[in-house]
Amino acid sequence: MSDQGTPVYAVGEREFDEPRMSALAVVGLVCSLICLIPALPLIGAALGGAALLKINSSGGRLAGVGMALVAICVGVVLTLAQSGLGYVGWRSYSFMQHFLGPTSQHAGDAMVALAAGDASGLNKVLTEEASAKVTPEDAAQFARAMEAHYGKPSGVVTDIFEMFEGVKRSPGFEGDTQLKIGGKSGNPPLPAVLKFPQGKVAVLFISFDPNSMKKAKPKSPGAAAEAFRGEDMLLLLPGHKAVTLLKDGPARGTALGMGIEPVYGDAALPKERPPASEPTPAPAQEQR
Repeated sequence: MSDQGTPVYAVGEREFDEPRMSALAVVGLVCSLICLIPALPLIGAALGGAALLKINSSGGRLAGVGMALVAICVGVVLTLAQSGLGYVGWRSYSFMQHFLGPTSQHAGDAMVALAAGDASGLNKVLTEEASAKVTPEDAAQFARAMEAHYGKPSGVVTDIFEMFEGVKRSPGFEGDTQLKIGGKSGNPPLPAVLKFPQGKVAVLFISFDPNSMKKAKPKSPGAAAEAFRGEDMLLLLPGHKAVTLLKDGPARGTALGMGIEPVYGDAALPKERPPASEPTPAPAQEQR
């Protein structure tokens, strides 16, 4: 007769092992934490959700509920952050392409015409008040300095990314890409990268008039925006110098705020190198 206090087990009864960690939860958490790759946190959140469902239906054989929940939360937060940054970047690019593009195009057309002796194109770049201040002497000295350093312009770079690359390799920066583009004083400058023969480029800055932003908004959703207008212009020259359109205009303060020297007229022309002196002939030896 058996002891009733002793438990009886059925033969072949299955023993339960320790629950193992869900591989989906681990992979989901790793993907969620890698925020430098777009959409990868979203994949991590999805894997975390799949891991959570699989753990709940495993009957205790899988562990990692906390890891799966962390993967979901982190993935969702980082996905929202990536979406926000992407939206801001897209809006910034669209803004620059929509407004700065036409401004650069007008500036390039104005410089091509100016090199040919026609200053009327400045009316599309400068405000009415600034255009009225530009004298024929101002336009002539600006064109003379531009041609003396670079030649006659053939156009302008309109693509935003190509514009940034052109700024980096243009004379005037002298290998220094940390120019104070914002400026500490004067109007904020709007860049336009001019193209010249033999692949040369030069950066033209427009001393931007903030009031022109009100006029630059499209009149209707499908209409093209007007270009921004400026109150003065300056062209970067080698040696951390810049020729200004107006002698004592806003571009002078813009140049100083950028840490470069504003020049005007003959001071903007390249310095002529003195002719090399001919070697003095050796005295002929006296014949005896």
